[in-house]
Amino acid sequence: MLIAATLYVCYFSHLGAIGFLGPDEPRYAWIARDMAETGDWVTPRLYGKPWFEKPVLLYWMSGAAFKLGMGPELAPRLPVALLAAGFLGFYWWILRREFGCRAAWLAALILGSSGMWIGYSQVGVTDLPLAATFSAAMLLALPWIARRDAACLAVADSPGDAIGTAPARSAEAARDCAVLRGGAAVVPAVLLAQRLAVPA
Repeated sequence: MLIAATLYVCYFSHLGAIGFLGPDEPRYAWIARDMAETGDWVTPRLYGKPWFEKPVLLYWMSGAAFKLGMGPELAPRLPVALLAAGFLGFYWWILRREFGCRAAWLAALILGSSGMWIGYSQVGVTDLPLAATFSAAMLLALPWIARRDAACLAVADSPGDAIGTAPARSAEAARDCAVLRGGAAVVPAVLLAQRLAVPA
């Protein structure tokens, strides 16, 4: 109960109390609202013109919030706050599996009380979603690092030079490397699916 109350106070209270901050937050909110109104979830548009300068994940999350009828300040911010709090749970879970309960609680407490983590969870900009997805991808690679399974970690252009190992030889290893090269947006989902599918 104390954890839930602390999360609420730090991440969700008064999300829409102040207007947009800086030039980026209103721009991203406009793009997300446009996606929700037009139904075009593929091409981000700013004032009617295509805008491909940032990853689309934030626009999709905020656009979904607009679709659900949330207010103009809350719709862009609530998805980011949910992602920040959700990532803390994921962070704790993965670290508990890899390093034990004490290390997981300490790490989650340190990250969750970081001023920048809390601050960026309160604004609808791309920084926190990008940090959370990249971090999730790196955390999901921990088991392969622990096993020194180089085939899954060889993501450099020439096989083997990323961590000084021999090139990947199996078809499965080649597929894993291709998936890892595919981009940060899909890596967390793919790695999680692979991890859940393989018995420990």
